[in-house]
Amino acid sequence: MGKVARSQLNISNLKVDMKGLVEAVKSSLEALNYDVDDPKYKYHGKPEEINEVQSNVVGEKKVDNYTMFKIEVEINIRSAKPFIEKGKKLITGEGKIILRSDLIFDYDNKWSKDPILHFLKGVYEKYIYRQTIKNFEVDVSNEMFGVRDEIKSIVKMR
Repeated sequence: MGKVARSQLNISNLKVDMKGLVEAVKSSLEALNYDVDDPKYKYHGKPEEINEVQSNVVGEKKVDNYTMFKIEVEINIRSAKPFIEKGKKLITGEGKIILRSDLIFDYDNKWSKDPILHFLKGVYEKYIYRQTIKNFEVDVSNEMFGVRDEIKSIVKMR
C-alpha cells in the first residue's frame, strides 16, 4: 500500500448541510467509478446539544488486476451547533476536512501467499511496474484533488 497524497481544509466558520455534503462527496467518487461504502456518522454530545459531528467516506476503484485506488474523505465539525435555515437542517462550527489518496497493490493478496511470489512482487514493483506506479500516483492524486475542489465549491471556500 502506498500513501500518495493528502490535503486538509480548515474552515473556521463552516455552515453546511452535513448529510448533503457527505452525499455530494459520495456522488463525486461514484462519478469517478469508485465503489463507495455507506458513509458513517458519529455524533458527540447530548442528543439535544451535539458538539461534534464526524463522517468518513471511503471510495475504492480497481484499475487493473493488481492495483486499486483508494480515496478517503474525513469530515469533522467541532463546536457544532445545529440550526434550521429556510427549512434545511444545517450545522455550523469549526470544520476540518481531510482527504487522503492511496494506491493498494496486490489487493487480492495473490502475490503475498508464497515467499517466492512475494519476492517476485518486489522485483515487479521496483523494476517493471515502476513507471505505471508513477502514472497511477498522478491519476489518483488528480482525482482526489478534483473531489477536494468539489467540496470547496459546496462549502463556498476559495
